[in-house]
This record gives sequence, C-alpha cells and structure tokens, in this order.
Amino acid sequence: MIRSVQTEAAGAITLTREGTAQVEGEVKSAQEAGRTLQEIVGVVSRVTDEIREIATAAEQQGTVASQVAAHVEGLAGISRRTATGVQQSAQATQSLSKLATEMRSLVGRFKL
Repeated sequence: MIRSVQTEAAGAITLTREGTAQVEGEVKSAQEAGRTLQEIVGVVSRVTDEIREIATAAEQQGTVASQVAAHVEGLAGISRRTATGVQQSAQATQSLSKLATEMRSLVGRFKL
C-alpha cells in the first residue's frame, strides 16, 4: 500500500514536471509571439508613415501640376493674342505698301 502510494506520488510528480515543462514551453512561445507582434506593429507604423509621406508628396505634385497647367493656359492666351497682333501687323504692312505704291504713282505724275 505504501509502495502503491509512493508509485502514484512519483507518477503525479512526473506528470506535474512534464506539465510544468509544457507550460513553460507555451509561455516562451507566447512571449515570442508577443515580440513578433510588436515587431509587426512597428513595421506597420513605419509603413503608415511612409504612405502618409507619399500621399503628401502626391498632393503637392498635384498642386504643382495644376499651377503648371494654369501657366500653360496663360501662355496659350498670350500666343493667341500675339498671333492676332502679327496678322494685324501684316495687314497694316500690306495696306501701307499699297499706299506707298499709290503715292509713288501720284508723285510720278508731278514732274518739275
């Protein structure tokens, strides 16, 4: 009977030790998982910061692109007005040339 109690006690001690070792292994696994999750959170935070920087840069580029478009539109207007002015100058030059020809003809009639 004592032998039986001792055997059962030894078995219980062995099971307790095995259970303790298993629990310690699980605790270590949980700690490793916790560290890994912390690393993941850190990486996600850095990626989020980089995404914000990219979004800010894209917004700034969009603003600059809009400004460039407005300037190009302004230059197009200036070009149109310049073309109109050149056409008007060409017409005025033709008119002056005609008038000069007519004046030469008229002056040629008056000989001294």
